[in-house]
Amino acid sequence: CHCALGQLVPAPPASEMASAVTSALACVALTVLATSQSLLVEAAKARGGGKIPYDTSAAVLLTEALKLGIALCTWLWQRKSLNYTGLESFQLVSWPTAAYAVPATFFIVQNNLVFLALSLLDPPTFQLWACFKIIPVGVLARLMLGQRRSSVQWVSLLLLSLGMGVTTTKQDSGAGTKAAASVALGISVLLGSGS
Repeated sequence: CHCALGQLVPAPPASEMASAVTSALACVALTVLATSQSLLVEAAKARGGGKIPYDTSAAVLLTEALKLGIALCTWLWQRKSLNYTGLESFQLVSWPTAAYAVPATFFIVQNNLVFLALSLLDPPTFQLWACFKIIPVGVLARLMLGQRRSSVQWVSLLLLSLGMGVTTTKQDSGAGTKAAASVALGISVLLGSGS
């Protein structure tokens, strides 16, 4: 028990606390990973004379290998407590296993397009336009699925749209024709890749 405004309140169960801590750590890790990519690529471009000084396909491969390693470690750590480990019906050569190649191919293309966009855009513009998908998803979820949005959510979508417009206008007015074309191409790549 702990005290809240002079009253004893039962402490939450340990499993709830562990779950909350795990969720908070996952949230922090995802935030750091999502924002660090564009900053690290920009730092590499600064050292490489304005160009990415490494093979981006190798970077995509190493990133996916790292994610596989993290997933395997997590699975091995949790395996004993899982009701279903995923190995019960797994076959290395089967149609259900081969079906994973389709989205994997799309992810390979998308990740390579992300590096192309990163090479063309500065980090703030990249991060802002990478969030673009929120706008059509929010609008289409309302129109096609009938999901309701609060006024705060609609204002957030509007502010995100305005932020994108202001950032792009600011860059276009301060840049030459070649730089503006590079920004436009980078934004087009982001929009086309669904990033």
